[in-house]
Amino acid sequence: MEVMKITKQQLKDIIREELDSAISEIDYEKIKVPSTLKRFMDKFTTALKDAELPRQKEIAVLYSVIKSLGIDEKELVAYVTKLKQAM
Repeated sequence: MEVMKITKQQLKDIIREELDSAISEIDYEKIKVPSTLKRFMDKFTTALKDAELPRQKEIAVLYSVIKSLGIDEKELVAYVTKLKQAM
């Protein structure tokens, strides 16, 4: 019997492909967000819209939110791509 050898990188690539395919099938609008979090998200987006900030300041706010979530540049690009496909 021949044993198939897989490197760590190959295994990571296989897992990443499977996760990506599973994530791309998710309907993000149907995911239930906890009500407390939803309420704060609504307050945040309303306050941001009502402030009528210039585009540069809106981007600065978005940057700080993304940074506080610990999302790096590569993850952000991947998320944006997946969200574009979902929209």
